[in-house]
Amino acid sequence: SGCSRPCKDESVAGTLRMLHPDVFANGGKQRATDKEASVCAELGIKMVIGLGVEMLILQPFTQHYDWGKPRSKSAVAALTGADAFNSPQVPSAKPYAELWMGDHPSGPSQVHSPSGGTPGCLIHTLQTSPYMLGEKLQEVKQLPFLMKVLSIHKALSIQAHPDRSLAAKLHAERPDVYKDANHKPEIAIALTDFEALCGFRPIPELVRLADAVPELSDAIGSPPPGGV
Repeated sequence: SGCSRPCKDESVAGTLRMLHPDVFANGGKQRATDKEASVCAELGIKMVIGLGVEMLILQPFTQHYDWGKPRSKSAVAALTGADAFNSPQVPSAKPYAELWMGDHPSGPSQVHSPSGGTPGCLIHTLQTSPYMLGEKLQEVKQLPFLMKVLSIHKALSIQAHPDRSLAAKLHAERPDVYKDANHKPEIAIALTDFEALCGFRPIPELVRLADAVPELSDAIGSPPPGGV
């Protein structure tokens, strides 16, 4: 039931503003409220949160792209605990393609405390507790990478990643399409037997294939006048 009178503000935002300490520390499961975090950001107060707290648990985000493996055969489903026959998380017909662990806005991980409580978004956790990222990233307040696990059942679509400067430009111009300003350099590690294609064949080899395979030549089309 709601309060019959205005609820008391239990944050110490007013005290922080009055005392203006160098450091605002919380212990155990306590977290800074939005008001407290706002005052700390405004006054340049360093926040140290979670002193003595148990290790937090990340719940990864699952992407169900069409090229993913069925739930019963997907490492992504197994790692998220959704491979059980009676798992209520997602209908079994949906493919399990990617597991994301990070703070990407399209699929941020959820943060759980072993002692219970309401799960929170990793983006909010890092915004209010940037000390978790270490000294070099406290100003950025976000992870510099996104860890993924892929379960690939069929060919993926072709992707072209921009460089750093173009990524920032595209994100600024079309944030609804380009979700972040990172240029997405990637490192791939095979966890199982795996084959992949990356890049294109050398041009002379493509020319020979076009000459030898009529279907490929038809798909490419005729060169423009004066072309090669």
